Amino acid sequence: MYVMQLKLIITSIKTLVTSVLLLLFTALLLTTTESGSRWLLPRALALGAWPIQLQYHSGTLWTGLRLQQVQLTYPRWALQIDQVSAEWQLDWPQITISNLQAQQVHLQLLPMDSATPRNPSQWQIPQLPLGVHLQQAKIEKFILQQAEQVYPPIALQLTADWQQALSGELQLQTQEFDPSIWNAKLSGKLDADLRLQFRSQRNRENHNEVGWQLRLLPSEIRGIWQQSPVMANFSADWQPQQSSHLDVKILLADNQLQFNGSIAAVEDVKDAQAWLNAPLQLTWQLHAEHLNQVLPELQGQLHANGQLSGSIRDPVLQAQLQSELLRYGQWDLQKLHSDLQLQARLPWPLMRDDWQIKILPSELTAQWRGQPLKMNVEALIDAQQASQLLLKSTLANNQLSVVLQQPFVLSWQLKAPELTHLWPDWQGQVFSQGNISGSLRDPLINAELEAKQLRYQQQTLSALKVSVQGKLSQH
Repeated sequence: MYVMQLKLIITSIKTLVTSVLLLLFTALLLTTTESGSRWLLPRALALGAWPIQLQYHSGTLWTGLRLQQVQLTYPRWALQIDQVSAEWQLDWPQITISNLQAQQVHLQLLPMDSATPRNPSQWQIPQLPLGVHLQQAKIEKFILQQAEQVYPPIALQLTADWQQALSGELQLQTQEFDPSIWNAKLSGKLDADLRLQFRSQRNRENHNEVGWQLRLLPSEIRGIWQQSPVMANFSADWQPQQSSHLDVKILLADNQLQFNGSIAAVEDVKDAQAWLNAPLQLTWQLHAEHLNQVLPELQGQLHANGQLSGSIRDPVLQAQLQSELLRYGQWDLQKLHSDLQLQARLPWPLMRDDWQIKILPSELTAQWRGQPLKMNVEALIDAQQASQLLLKSTLANNQLSVVLQQPFVLSWQLKAPELTHLWPDWQGQVFSQGNISGSLRDPLINAELEAKQLRYQQQTLSALKVSVQGKLSQH
């Protein structure tokens, strides 16, 4: 009896081993031969219920494949890859993809019916049973299409590691396309060489916790603007739990613009208030020796520098502006110097009415048609408190003072003993003072105007005196 049971056990073991060996042989046959891979691949995709279609060309699932075309369709986008090939090697628990190439990748963003529910799982990083190490990937042409808008093609090179984290380096190159598609006044060629390092870490227990880092390595863009060469150099490092920075330098012929900015670390990336209150620092410098190379309508030189500090919620702006022989149409400034200081408190959420903008005492000095011009401004604009704007301007011997308050009161005082300095076609003297208050639809006006020896071309007026009092509806 025991002998028969032993023979039965041995026979079962032999059957099991034979079945396992047969399955292994079948799996090996299906993955190491082209005919087997051609048969197995579409059926494996069908079992996974993935919205993907492909046209097999050659290769095996064991060492690598070459596909004629791959199509992937979701409610929001459709992806088509032409002439894709990959070579890999399995070293459990990691698969190493040594070379991934595609001739063309076409990504089309599709309109989605508002009634169609969104499925967030479509955008999650797949949880793979093994790590993926991508040594090199190259896309000869990447095309992005949104509705009828087709954006200029770019070339991509990528290296990445993908397990529970996705990290690596991405290089983008694009050459000679028409950038007018972005409504920019660029012409000729625009070449870009961007290098990004990235990391996205997903928590195994809580998929909502995602740590990430984006680093833009020193990169360069070259092009033509208004028939002048333009070059931009920039770099950035953005990771929420550490201080992030941005550096940009733009050269346009003889003109240069430079930005340097940073923002402090944020512990919780989902906390909007933390982002709004994080300390930031942004400085810039502008040296424009020939403004007409930037905008043909402008003539002269312009130099500016400043900084933005505080936070996004409570920014503080300080800026200085200088120019030489600045000309725009009929406007002509021989010299210009300006100091501006501004503080603000921005609302959050945006629809709240607790915002405030304050212009600290600032000054502008210039030469206007050979005469000294000086302007002082100070303002407080508050959504919940009384607001006020103070403006005082002096041009040669002419003076203008304006005060605007809320509730609405506008008062002014004008002394222009030399009117020709304001308008060259006019001669004489003008004096005025008064205020306007009350409702904008039917304001209360109290104003006086006096003019002496007015002359415009061939017209002459020796004296004029006007006084207005009362509401607008009464006149």
